Amino acid sequence: MTITNKDILLANKNVHSKEAEYYDLIHTEIFNSYEQKRVNSNLSRILNGFDKDARILEIGSGTGNLTLKLVQKGFKNITCIDISSEMLKIMKRKISSKNITTIVSDIDSFLHKNKSNYDIILISSVLHHLPNYEKTLNDLKRVLRSKGVIYITHEPFRHNLDKNIFYKFIVRVDYLFYIIRYIVLIALGKLRYLKRDCSVSDYHTGEKALMINKIKQIFDKKPYSVKVNYYAVAKNSFSASLLNRLKEFNNFEIIVNKK
Repeated sequence: MTITNKDILLANKNVHSKEAEYYDLIHTEIFNSYEQKRVNSNLSRILNGFDKDARILEIGSGTGNLTLKLVQKGFKNITCIDISSEMLKIMKRKISSKNITTIVSDIDSFLHKNKSNYDIILISSVLHHLPNYEKTLNDLKRVLRSKGVIYITHEPFRHNLDKNIFYKFIVRVDYLFYIIRYIVLIALGKLRYLKRDCSVSDYHTGEKALMINKIKQIFDKKPYSVKVNYYAVAKNSFSASLLNRLKEFNNFEIIVNKK
């Protein structure tokens, strides 16, 4: 069966709306302390030098992972796009700032209608959900101001770590502890079992994983410069820290600067 762009968007809307209430509890690979510290540190460096009134576009803002950090850092002009209204409702519960504009939309539809330009564009754990990430990134170039920056983080890439015995052991133990935690939270009534099928929503993973070279090629000409960082993601902080020490990287981030 052929999977269309519409299928991918609909799958993402359904999956993220279904898990919105429990998103922060489920996705410990994003919300564990190691990953939170890493992202917050990198975000601080990227935002350094920008005025607090800089226009920021956050794509796939979800329950507010990056948005909360932006507000805490004093930024006052933030537009948050997400395909799930339920995810944005959770974010609004956590963040009462009047400096945030929320829009329920997929990013391609938004960019088709949008006439604004932005100083900072943030994308965290989103590219691998998009039907055509190359087209989306090309369209984003149009709305990025001079001296602006695009920060893409928490994205999987194609790797051969499954053949590495140390990596496989750490990941399996990491997942075992995650499952134990999941069961305990269900038993305590803080979480419920969510039967999710992410095979379509997480479209660009596994054999179809994001191609870093293709992304770099989009920004390979002036006035853009690109920096790629590789790092490890795991369900638990200890596992993520250990994998990074061993340089067993399974994720990447890209920083694009426009001169």
